[in-house]
Amino acid sequence: MSGEMSMAVNADDAKTLRHFLASPPIGAVLDDGENETLHALPVTVKNFAPHSVVSSQGDWANSLHIIRSGWGCTYRDLADGDRQILDFPMRGDFLGFRTGIGFNYYTLIAVTELSVFELSLDHLTERLAARRDWP
Repeated sequence: MSGEMSMAVNADDAKTLRHFLASPPIGAVLDDGENETLHALPVTVKNFAPHSVVSSQGDWANSLHIIRSGWGCTYRDLADGDRQILDFPMRGDFLGFRTGIGFNYYTLIAVTELSVFELSLDHLTERLAARRDWP
């Protein structure tokens, strides 16, 4: 993707994600099973330069993004040529649940330098389904 500054994939990213989720503004309290589930997920940290596109409307999407730092902007290009601003996601915001497995209904751009955690929805769904205590 244009403007992508760096990408890191390693076991430390899952640990970083767990610490991130436990800190404000999320403040998640995870049990051992939830920590194991998170540890088993392949997590990628991606960094984007200001004004770069993170994901585009209409692109195939199968990832969950969690804003690690910076500000983004989500918008939709409308049929009449107008642009509808949807949100300005920032630290702690989750993006991609609504899309599910399918196509992006919005474009996400970096307003400032933007760092995101990226998780595969396939892997997340698999791990959650494997948890016996999951409702």
